[in-house]
Amino acid sequence: MSIKGKTNAQIHIDEPEKLKIGIVQSQWNHRITDEMASECKAALMDLSVPEEHIFHELVPGSFELPLGALHLENTIQPDAVICLGCVIKGETDHDVFINQGVTSAIMNLNLRYGKPFVFGVLTVNNEEQAIARSDGSKENKGKESAEVALEMIALEKRLKKKTKQTIGFRSSSK
Repeated sequence: MSIKGKTNAQIHIDEPEKLKIGIVQSQWNHRITDEMASECKAALMDLSVPEEHIFHELVPGSFELPLGALHLENTIQPDAVICLGCVIKGETDHDVFINQGVTSAIMNLNLRYGKPFVFGVLTVNNEEQAIARSDGSKENKGKESAEVALEMIALEKRLKKKTKQTIGFRSSSK
């Protein structure tokens, strides 16, 4: 199946019906994250990922997203995990520490497992910005996160096809 993502890149996925996708959603700011999760799931199904292959779990807040993603990885071994959250700036710097920790932890999961753990966390100054980025009026980060997951899966599959298989040695051709 081919799709055109936000970047206008064509994304081609062979057998999307065989993919398993995890979604971990923060319950904090649930009005925002519910919309993101709904749009994310709808986008995945529109792209031929069966609903029964989408594993959606809730965690208390954005800080818990990386651990929830790790639990999904350890139990169902999905092809990608999409982390959806919303951190709205408050009166203190609490949001800065949450955002830095979550960003770093999700990046580490990507590198540790060599698969997409998508950062679908809104880091905004107010609720109006969050709504504009989640309800589709300006942007739709839930849908975009689904597209990112599939684009990264497609990249890996494409590169694996290009790699010549050898026994015990890497090709030194340049």
